[in-house]
Amino acid sequence: MYGSHYRGGLLDLNNRYSRAMASRTKSNLTRMTGGSKEATMATAQEQRRQRAIDRYLAGDPIEDICRELACAKSWLYKWRERYLATDPAWSAERSRSPRTTPTKTSQRIEQAVVALRHTLAQHGKGCGAAAIQQALTQQGIEPVPSQRTIYRILHHYAKEVT
Repeated sequence: MYGSHYRGGLLDLNNRYSRAMASRTKSNLTRMTGGSKEATMATAQEQRRQRAIDRYLAGDPIEDICRELACAKSWLYKWRERYLATDPAWSAERSRSPRTTPTKTSQRIEQAVVALRHTLAQHGKGCGAAAIQQALTQQGIEPVPSQRTIYRILHHYAKEVT
């Protein structure tokens, strides 16, 4: 039963997938499906979602599906809603990162902080966060970031230089 079963010269992917899942090793799953670990895990997750939805559509009780797939009801409801939205890529994971970061310091302010740091250092003056904050205020640059934000900007740009 576990021998090579050919269909048109290629191993049946479902047979290979089920054998890999029976062994419960990620390396076997990667080797048998012929992909990278990340791609294989994403595919395995999408297949799990598809199995859950197929069982839901077949009329299986939600509690049974969740118990057998070891998932929460909220997980099943989330994927059911995405499936019902008729999006062709419904089973793919979506980004969780925010679409905008309204409190992020603007590029203009970051560049002004870095430029002031270089200017103050060349003139032999104090070039710490407090001195930069004071210079920004004197130049009328708004909004003036906190000293901690100035420190973070300088730290970030120091990493980029090295």
